[in-house]
Amino acid sequence: MASRVGFMGHKSKERKDDRKDKLSEVFKSYAANGLLDKERLKEAFLHLGSAMSYHQAEEALRVVGKTYNINVKDETELNALINYAYNK
Repeated sequence: MASRVGFMGHKSKERKDDRKDKLSEVFKSYAANGLLDKERLKEAFLHLGSAMSYHQAEEALRVVGKTYNINVKDETELNALINYAYNK
C-alpha cells in the first residue's frame, strides 16, 4: 500500500509541474522583450480563463513586488508570478 501512495504522489507532482510549465509558457508568450506590463498580464489572465483579469494583473504585480513590469527572464519574478497564478 505504501508504494501505491508514493506512486500517486508522484503523478500528482507531475501534473502540478505540467500546469506550472503551461503557466510559464503563457506568460512568456504574452511578454514583450521579456516584460509583462499590466495590460499584457491582463491579456494573459484572460487567455487562462480569468473572469477578473484586470484585478488579477494588479494583484500579480503587487505579489511579485513590481509596480509596472514583471521580467519573465528573471527566474525569481517568473516563479513568483507562476506561484501566484497557480494558487488562484
